[in-house]
Amino acid sequence: MVTPGVARLGEALRVEWQIAGRVAALQKLCLRLEGREEVTYRQGDNTSSARSVFADLEIATQTEPREMGSGSGTLTIPAQLMHSFAGQHNKVLWVIRVIGEIPHWPDLNEEFALTVLPAANKPREDA
Repeated sequence: MVTPGVARLGEALRVEWQIAGRVAALQKLCLRLEGREEVTYRQGDNTSSARSVFADLEIATQTEPREMGSGSGTLTIPAQLMHSFAGQHNKVLWVIRVIGEIPHWPDLNEEFALTVLPAANKPREDA
């Protein structure tokens, strides 16, 4: 669960999680907020795409098994970054990444899309 329901540049974002299943198998759990730009190129009949991560922010990291099953973390998204955007050939995406290290098994690596709004306009103090 994300509080508030959408994020805004320059404001705090609180993320709460609850993991079901064999949580004791996890050695480490990381929640990160990732901002990335995705661009689609077209050359003749060929289409290709490129991805570039411009923000990788830690929400929470846990190494204690009893702390991994559920918890919360808070971060402030820097106001100078780019908000979510979708154009015809490029877009700016924000995702919450859940990464779990599991010995001798494939690691947990899930993404959850998040809409990040532009920073709120602050009233001018000299007005």
